[in-house]
Amino acid sequence: MRLVHLKYMRRPRRKKGAETMQRWLLSVAIALLGVLILGVGMASAAEAGGSGSGASSAFALVSSSIPDGAHDVLPDSQIQLKFSKNVTNITVKENNQSCFSMVDNLGNNIALNVIMADDQLERDKRNDIVIAPVNPLSESRLYTLTISENLTCKNGQTLEKPQTITFSTIGYESNQATTLPGTSQTESSIANKYLWPVTGLVVVLVLGWFLLKRKR
Repeated sequence: MRLVHLKYMRRPRRKKGAETMQRWLLSVAIALLGVLILGVGMASAAEAGGSGSGASSAFALVSSSIPDGAHDVLPDSQIQLKFSKNVTNITVKENNQSCFSMVDNLGNNIALNVIMADDQLERDKRNDIVIAPVNPLSESRLYTLTISENLTCKNGQTLEKPQTITFSTIGYESNQATTLPGTSQTESSIANKYLWPVTGLVVVLVLGWFLLKRKR
């Protein structure tokens, strides 16, 4: 009786170099994905903070009747600003009246009336300030309203940084220069600048990981 020896083919061992590269690519991809998610969260938080939404207790500008970037604004318009906390109390009223300035794209300073209600008589308006130019604005102009970081609410908090609202009146051509000295990118736009490159790098690394896995 013959004994038949069966020779089993042993599976080839994984190449150590390829396996190491695969693990490295996967680790880097996971790390970059974490950075991407963090960046999206920061951008969303920055956007929410700028618009006044969210549950943050920080003192901030909540809304403006003329939003930043508005076009075709009427020359006799007033700007109604709403903040997250009381800005009209007598303890801060005098300081806050000096925290607003406006300039046009020709460098002219615009005289303003800063209107505040009595927070004891009109409690529903204690977070509101109305900005009314002394004279009607000119047509075909770009204007920037600046709110100083020294603006203070009743409990003593101040704005973390100056706030600006830029808008144009009727007749202003959109192809004219739209950036005034002192204006800058928002946190969300800066964050978005880097999100796409990071996303692309994550995709490339994941694809490389799968290709190495298929070659084994």
